[in-house]
Amino acid sequence: EGGIPEEWTTVVNTSDGLVSTLDMGTGAKFLNPANDEVVNYLLGILEDLAAYEGLDGIILDRCRYDDNDLKSDFSDVSRAKFEEYIGKKVTNWPADIFNPGQSDLENRVTELQRQWMTFRAKMIHDFVEKASERVHSVNPDIRFGAYVGGWYSSYYYSGVNWASPGYNAKNEYSWATEEYNKYGYADHCDI
Repeated sequence: EGGIPEEWTTVVNTSDGLVSTLDMGTGAKFLNPANDEVVNYLLGILEDLAAYEGLDGIILDRCRYDDNDLKSDFSDVSRAKFEEYIGKKVTNWPADIFNPGQSDLENRVTELQRQWMTFRAKMIHDFVEKASERVHSVNPDIRFGAYVGGWYSSYYYSGVNWASPGYNAKNEYSWATEEYNKYGYADHCDI
């Protein structure tokens, strides 16, 4: 009561089915970057922070999907946006992408899995782009950035492409699509 609405949080594809992160016991609770209400809420907070006089910069931390695996976010909001992104319905949600509880890629990466990972990187990219624009619209001199894990070769598990959009991961990694590089967000960060 009075907290974050449950529909704002991520939904995890557990071995027991789809579960809201709010119902998963202790630990961090992540908001869903595909949810427009969440994005607008967070952009408002960042706008307020950027207005503080004397503030040198804003660094996002944990600007990613929860879990360091591929089980998040399988909410209805993400499903609708993913289906719009790929231009078709996913018949067996989420099993056509990942089996219940599957937390990593298996021997063969499917095209739908590649598209899912690209979609998640797009959601984080789009948020970072909007956040940078909002912060700089309030204070063009503020430095904006994000703290990320340096292990690029596996950070896609968290839905993050922190590289430059000029870097094409498809040339090196079997999990990347031709579009994955479009969602590198380094060019939206000052630091």
